[in-house]
Amino acid sequence: MNRAEEILQAACVAYLRCSLTGGFWFRAGLEGVRLAPHVAAQARRAGMEPGWPDLQIVGPMRFCGFIELKRPKETPLPGLVKARPAGRLSQTQLVKREWLEVCGWPYAVARDLEELRCILRAWGVPLKEAA
Repeated sequence: MNRAEEILQAACVAYLRCSLTGGFWFRAGLEGVRLAPHVAAQARRAGMEPGWPDLQIVGPMRFCGFIELKRPKETPLPGLVKARPAGRLSQTQLVKREWLEVCGWPYAVARDLEELRCILRAWGVPLKEAA
């Protein structure tokens, strides 16, 4: 995970902590967070799985949805920021997505907080915020 995705994940986690309701919870993984090599090795031994989605949303009626966070496309700012394409799923992430979808679990990619909100609404996840 690059710095832009780490910032996006932190924003999404803060939003989910404040917004989920109706018996819904979430889990945010550390799979994409830059860790010191010895910490990353410990995390892998403890079960951290490469390619696993960044967020899991769980709730009543056996609901479980998976969201991968990816860097949005960066628009160039003359003299300040070079244009960068949006982040793409790695081969490992594509395999995990296909497996989760074959198993019948919802899967989506979010590139910003508004996309996260839209995904949650589409899945019928209740949110505390005003409609």
